Amino acid sequence: MKSKIIICLLFLSSISFVSCSSDDSSNSSTSQFEDKWWYSPDNSTLDLKFNADGTYLSVFVFSGQTLNSNGQWEWVDEAAKTFHVFNLQGNATNEFYGKATTLTAHNLGVKMSLDGGATYSAEVPYVDTNN
Repeated sequence: MKSKIIICLLFLSSISFVSCSSDDSSNSSTSQFEDKWWYSPDNSTLDLKFNADGTYLSVFVFSGQTLNSNGQWEWVDEAAKTFHVFNLQGNATNEFYGKATTLTAHNLGVKMSLDGGATYSAEVPYVDTNN
C-alpha cells in the first residue's frame, strides 16, 4: 500500500514539475528583449539596450570614436513585438519605430522605421554577446 502512495506522489510531483516548466516556456519571449545589451555581430550597426524601466541606450563605434545615444522606449504592440524609441539624445533622429522580427534568448532581428511604422528596413541581426 505504501508503495502505491509513493508512486502516486511521485506521479503528482512530476505533473507539477511539467506544469511549472510549461508555464515558464509560455512566458512572452519579449521578456528576453529587455535588460541586456544586443550587439551587432559584425560591428556594423548600433549596440542596443532596452531597459525594463523604459530607458533606451545605444553605442556606435566609428573610426575609433564612440557615439552614445539614450532616450526612452515603449511597446506599441508587445504581442506583435513593435516598439517606439523616442526622446533620443545624441542620435541623428529623435525617434524611430522598430519591430523585433527574430527574438530568442541570444538572437534579435530588428527592422527599423523612420516614418511611424509605415515602412520598415531590412532585418538587422543582433546577438546578446560580443563574441
